[in-house]
Amino acid sequence: MEHLKIGSTYRHYSGKLYELLEIVCDSETLEKQVVYRELFDKFEVLVCHYSMFTALLPGKTLMPIFEWIED
Repeated sequence: MEHLKIGSTYRHYSGKLYELLEIVCDSETLEKQVVYRELFDKFEVLVCHYSMFTALLPGKTLMPIFEWIED
């Protein structure tokens, strides 16, 4: 995944949907972080490393952990 789209919907490999809210920078490590909201259950807001959000699933050929599905 080359470029993330803020406000877009992404499907996790488990099938659950999430909205990407923002890309932020950790103030201590300066690492990029992704802020996203689950579009189910409690609609919780979550944070993960940018590299994890854009990674491919280990052991699976070209299967992204999060896949963009719509704006």
